[in-house]
Order: sequence, then structure tokens, then C-alpha cells
Amino acid sequence: MAQATGSTAEIEHVHGRTVTQDMAVSRTGIAAASTSAVLELVEQACHDAAAARLGAGEVTVGREVHLTHTGQAPIGAEIEVSALLTGADGDRLTYRVTVRSGGRPVAEGSHVRVVEAAGAVVEQDLPRPTTDLARAAQDLDRWGYCLVAEALSPEEVARVRARLVEQAAAEAAAGIGRFDSGSHPSKHEGEGVNQRVSTLMNKGEEFQEVATHAGIGSLLQHVLGERFLLTSFTANITTPGCELQVLHQDQGYVNRPQPTYAIVANVAWMLDDVDEVNGGTRVVPGSHLWDHPLGEHPVGEAAPREITTTAPAGTALIIDGRTWHGAGANRSERRRHVLLSNFCRVWVRQQENPFLAIAPEVEAGLSPQLRRLLGWRTWGTLGGVGDVGGVVDGFARRPERYTTRLP
Repeated sequence: MAQATGSTAEIEHVHGRTVTQDMAVSRTGIAAASTSAVLELVEQACHDAAAARLGAGEVTVGREVHLTHTGQAPIGAEIEVSALLTGADGDRLTYRVTVRSGGRPVAEGSHVRVVEAAGAVVEQDLPRPTTDLARAAQDLDRWGYCLVAEALSPEEVARVRARLVEQAAAEAAAGIGRFDSGSHPSKHEGEGVNQRVSTLMNKGEEFQEVATHAGIGSLLQHVLGERFLLTSFTANITTPGCELQVLHQDQGYVNRPQPTYAIVANVAWMLDDVDEVNGGTRVVPGSHLWDHPLGEHPVGEAAPREITTTAPAGTALIIDGRTWHGAGANRSERRRHVLLSNFCRVWVRQQENPFLAIAPEVEAGLSPQLRRLLGWRTWGTLGGVGDVGGVVDGFARRPERYTTRLP
């Protein structure tokens, strides 16, 4: 492995981008670049700056990042990140970063990257695709994710993939397709090479069958408890050119300190072979056990390291909602199709509101299992309807009549 020299006589590297809607959040009434968007640019600038120092077969992996905001970069503004090497200790590179918009600083801080051998494995027993559900449960407990091999048969993969491709093409042709760059887990700018297909429960029995997979259900019970809900069911189709997604937690909306158990869990159903080239999901193993955000790793502890999950089509990747992860960039010449079924504990509000999102004709044909999974079944005092006929055999439904104001 090439060693970093101690010299600080480095060229300042600059990485720029125009602030777009998907990068922005509202601050004091101004839609400006979000922290996650700025962090992504910082990582890219430092990654590019370190490239010239690498030997054959070496890469750099991001470690600590510290940023202090001093201003705003509104939508339409040019945002520019400069990275300058200020310290090199063996394979550890420290960069000073400055973020500017319109020539004025809007954030500053530092970022550490570590030189490593490409494809190196942190531990020999990191999760690998397995049909042993007991081993998969152990992987979830220890690493915060697991890979279930052959979760879908080749025939199921072909059938589900064909339905997804057909649906996605029809939505695009009708002008209602949802496209983005792929860089953000929840903000979609309306254009780009990444297509998302939402509310899959409405779009084919093929998807409904996937949602109730028995083996995956047992692992979800291991993470979320006996009763859980489907919080959203979507698909992500990444085309060559799709950008690197910022690392995030699926339960990042939970205030800190977060509970010591998962609130949500996500299942990525791979409909194509997935690898580092076409954008396999990057995971930080063991990060579900942290009590701090990604950018605040304690000094003196082993630095976190992300790995890229690779697996054949038919594999299901289950991720604990506390685990830091993000999709990779698609640098291949082919599309990558993945279903994303997100689940939550039975008392958590769902991302997709099924009572409004599910089409009436689809709802009428739902099995009891799917109705339970979507939240029609009551749980304790939650989910009930007080009027006559509002709950039958434990399932909520529209009452036979409503009791309104009486004289």
C-alpha cells in the first residue's frame, strides 16, 4: 500500500455543483442546500483530491467529517467545495474543506480519508448470501444487515422484473414517471437517470406476493417484533450515470438518543445481479450499534468502514433501520432493478398512507394477511374505529354509519 507523505504542499482541489431542488431543505423560509447534499460534495472533492496519491489497486474510504455552517446556498446558486490536504499520517489523509456560494463561505471543516486496498474485507465473517435463516438473524444482530440467498426463485425474479419493467415504461410514456439523480434517499428532483416506481401494492399481484414472503417475514419479526407493518413498497431502477447516494439511516427521522432497537427495517429485493460496478448498496457494518451520527465517530475508536454488498439476482438484503447505508453509483452499461419494501414496528406511522394510497379496487381484493400488514388490523388500542361496524374480527373498516352531532 502506498504511504501518504507528510508534505502539505498540495494543490487545492475544487468540486462544484448548482444547488437543485433535491439538494435543498427550507431554512428560515429559504430553500437552501441541505447538510447531506453538502457532505456529498465534500466527500467527492476529497475523494478526487486523494486520487493522485493512490497506487495500483488502492482506494480511499471516508472516515470522520466535521462541518460548521456559516451561511446558506439557495436553489440555483453555484456551490463550490475546495479540499486541501493538511495532514498525512501513514494511510490517513486529513483535508481542510471550505464550502462557498457566490464566492462567500457557507461552511467549513475537515474530512479524513484512509487509503486501503480495493476490495479488502474488514472481517472474514461479514455477511454473505445464505439460505440459513438462523445465520441471517445472527448477521442482523452483529452487523446490522444480512443477505438471504434465493429469496426469490429465478422464475419469480423473471416474472416480477418483467412486471416492473412494463410498469416503469408505461409510467414514463404517460408522463407520470418519477426520476431523479439517485443521490438522495428521499428527495426527487423530477429529472435524472434514476426512476422510482411507488405504491407497488397497486401495480400487480406479483408485488403483493413478494411483500408477504414467509422466510423474510420471520427475519423481520426478529428485528421488529411479532407484529410489524409495511411502511412503503417501491422500486428503484438505476441507469448508467446514476449518482452515489449519501449514506443515511432509514430511521434517521428518529430523534437522538435513538432507542437501542430498530424502529424500521428495509428489504432490498435484487432483480439483477448486483456488484460494485452497477451500484450495489454500501453498508457500514456494525453501525446499528452506534449511539452517535456517522460524522461524529468517537476519537480513539476504530474508524468506520463502508463495504459494498454484492449478490446474485433473487437475493434479499435486509437492513436494520439504524444501519448507515446508501446505494452505489451505477458505472456499468446496464440498468439495475431493485424492489424496496420498508417495514416498521406496529405502532409507528407509515411512510405511505395505505388508507389513501391503496386504490379502492385493490383494497377490496386484499387478503387478510396483506390487510394486517398494511395496518387494517387493530393493535391494542391503536387503529380502531369507534362507530358501529368499525371493527370486525379485529380489522378496521369504514363504519356502517357515522354518529355525528346529535341534539
